[in-house]
Amino acid sequence: MYALTRLGRLARMTSKAIRVQHASSDAANDMEWLTTAARPENSDDVPYPMTKDEALMFTESILEIPDPEASIAVDRMKFLNLITERMHEHTPFTDMCLYRSTPVWEMEARRFTEEILLGKGGLCWATTPFMKALLEHFGYKAYHISGRPQGSKFLDYHISTIVEDAVHSGSLHLVDTGLMRDIFTAVPLDFETESPEYKFHHSTMKFFREDDKVIAYSQVPAVESDDCDVKYDSNGKPWKQQLVYLLIEKRNWYPNFRCIMEFFKMTLTTGGQLLPPFHGLVFCTHLFEEEAVLNVLAFQERIDVYRFYQEGNCAENEHVESYPSTVL
Repeated sequence: MYALTRLGRLARMTSKAIRVQHASSDAANDMEWLTTAARPENSDDVPYPMTKDEALMFTESILEIPDPEASIAVDRMKFLNLITERMHEHTPFTDMCLYRSTPVWEMEARRFTEEILLGKGGLCWATTPFMKALLEHFGYKAYHISGRPQGSKFLDYHISTIVEDAVHSGSLHLVDTGLMRDIFTAVPLDFETESPEYKFHHSTMKFFREDDKVIAYSQVPAVESDDCDVKYDSNGKPWKQQLVYLLIEKRNWYPNFRCIMEFFKMTLTTGGQLLPPFHGLVFCTHLFEEEAVLNVLAFQERIDVYRFYQEGNCAENEHVESYPSTVL
């Protein structure tokens, strides 16, 4: 029972609603106009529902960083990297919120905050605003940006955070705590065309700048010559595109949250699924001793467990075990 012993309690929470179906085309097309409401010029933001005392408690008890304010006073950049890493280590990437008796779109934003404060994690639209508010409680300046795969029609497929002035006035760092392929550090955006390579436990990544975009790529072993999602760096090494970050358009967290709730309502009440590739994802956690990620995927009649890891240039998604859905 490789996975269930580690994830059993959380996995049982999914038993009432394990299903994967195709999203309606109408709901998918509606997402483009729907997310325009998340733009600052279209909607007012509201304060994030978390107090300074809660931020301190979470950082010390869940992230296991003692006396965070003293650490910040010693080295602001070191602390920023540490809290980014600990968020990935201690808060799982999961869509457990969708598997409930109470529909997700009827839940208030504060409910998701409370769950993250307990270390239960969430998807990007939940953990990213939480992380921004956490950093602001500790004196950092931050704002949200959107992200999406190349060619995606969806304006806000992903939400991320930029931290300003962490090192000096004008410095920018990408902090993303809402991905399956985790970025375990605050990435400085001071490079002109390409960043250094980053080895994040289970994967190797690199970032490229193109006009008003920063694009995240992962290392790949071999590519097809006509693969438009592959880019070669200055040393001739191939990289597979993962996500495009749009730098120039800031996002507000609360309008984005409300838009996502509306999208869940549109898709799930019509028998649809969430946006790929997240369909079926129940839980994602890290096996740091093995430099791997454990993914638990739920389907109508089975639970699949996969172990994602990287050896050299080769990334593998190894099937570990399957269980009938009745075991939950």
